[in-house]
Amino acid sequence: MLITKDMFDMVLRLQDREDQLINSRMTWYLTIQGFIIASVALTFTGKFESHLGLRIPGIIALSFLGIAISVVVFIAVLRARKAKKKVCKKWEEFQSDEKKSFPDPRGELGWLSVLTPGQTVPLIFVLFWVAVIIGVWRTK
Repeated sequence: MLITKDMFDMVLRLQDREDQLINSRMTWYLTIQGFIIASVALTFTGKFESHLGLRIPGIIALSFLGIAISVVVFIAVLRARKAKKKVCKKWEEFQSDEKKSFPDPRGELGWLSVLTPGQTVPLIFVLFWVAVIIGVWRTK
């Protein structure tokens, strides 16, 4: 049976691993979104004057790509948070008298804990891309 310190260290290590996965996913996600936004901006430059018929469908296609990537990242972050909850549940089930001398490995809990960047940023980008689609559609 694990002693309390070993169990606590294992919980923190597993939580840190999930946090690192979320951070790397968010880094790649924001980079991809930046490229998509740059692609949309390029369609408004003078180089696309000869292909005006492709401008609006291109922007709409890129917007749907941005939405799809946001959904994929949102689901990946939810799965990582679920894995973190499983790890914390193991800590809660762990019985030891020394356990009370260790801080809660989940950190601060409250209603604001659901407003993590991994969950809110993809939703904000979905709203952004929907606004782009609506804006482009209205200018048709």
